Amino acid sequence: MSKQNFKFSVGEEVHIDRFNGVILRCFRNNEGRKSYQYKCLKCGYDQGEKTEISIIKGFGCPCCANRIVIPGINDIPTTDPWMVPYFQGGYNEASLYSKSCGKLITPKCPDCGRLVIPQTINNIYTHKGVSCICGDGISFPNKIIYFVMEQLLEQNLITDFIREYHVMPENKFFDIFFETLCHKKYFIEMDGGIGHGDIIKNHSKGSQFRFYASSLFANDITKEKIAQARNIELIRIDCYYSDFNYIKENILNSELNSFLPLSDIDWMSVESQSYSNLMKSICEYRKENPNVFVKDTAKKFKLSDETIRTYWEKGNALGWCEFNRKDEAARSRQARTYYGQSCRVILENIITKEQIEFRSVAEFIKSNSIYFSNPFTRKTITNRFKKFNNFIENYEGYNIYKLRRNCDGICKSC
Repeated sequence: MSKQNFKFSVGEEVHIDRFNGVILRCFRNNEGRKSYQYKCLKCGYDQGEKTEISIIKGFGCPCCANRIVIPGINDIPTTDPWMVPYFQGGYNEASLYSKSCGKLITPKCPDCGRLVIPQTINNIYTHKGVSCICGDGISFPNKIIYFVMEQLLEQNLITDFIREYHVMPENKFFDIFFETLCHKKYFIEMDGGIGHGDIIKNHSKGSQFRFYASSLFANDITKEKIAQARNIELIRIDCYYSDFNYIKENILNSELNSFLPLSDIDWMSVESQSYSNLMKSICEYRKENPNVFVKDTAKKFKLSDETIRTYWEKGNALGWCEFNRKDEAARSRQARTYYGQSCRVILENIITKEQIEFRSVAEFIKSNSIYFSNPFTRKTITNRFKKFNNFIENYEGYNIYKLRRNCDGICKSC
């Protein structure tokens, strides 16, 4: 737009490139240049001063661009309150900056209180936190989909889900595995920029996210083949930008929303939980329930047994809970014995009704060759004695019973 056909009048709305505001008055600034007081229609900032040439060139609102900080509009406590705990000065210090500020600070970890390496404010925003010894090691996009799946499970829209699903023998991990009510199985991969080939170079915000064979790294190709071989559909979600609204929009635009009603998801809850430390929550659960077993905790939080053990070990070092791997293993062995994994086995002669008792399955395996021409091995007896299947009828003239010490059949184990 040329200067000749560029006209202003008081109260007129101006829409030029990135500038979207209302002209309030015209005046000459201290340098004698023609300037305008305006109000931004996007953020409401109404104390702005723009020269005529800056409006002609389409320069946007300095508040929206975070070149100035206006309390209540673009300061950190207003736009991103989750960042406040990272400032040593708390709310007062955080209110001096915007999320994109390049100032170098020494942040503190909101979970353990340690001071971490100095870094810029915009780096904390971009990475959604700081790197600390107490970190749970879960990326921001993976936390978002984790808490989305958790809500879907609570709403009975899926039957189950597992995070970091391990596939053997390929030894690959998928971000999420879940099964729908109609028993259809799916994998979800939250694809960031790193590790996805040419997408790093070609991706532009707002463009459609697509994969090309030439841009897939070997890991992606392998996962595609694994999913196809198991007849499990693989859903990929663009997480190139670690921004909640961007990832949320891509989840809503993904195939996931075509068969699961994501409209009932509490996205505010998902966002607040995604900024939290999952490891600390699991350690607090252990502290509140000191006798809880690893398997029960893993089932509750949809994580692997080893992840729970690792979190509790770190939590023990940080003082968040008490855990000793060796003591827990001993407690687990005792629990397995009590709850029936090491159960009495009784042979009953079908003709004479004579009974022979063994104190455990292991003892039965060692001695059963005396009674059978085709004795049981550990593998065969395990296959025959599946959960809740505690009876083998007429095996070479004997009925075989496994007596569970816990009558309700609940198996507690670490």
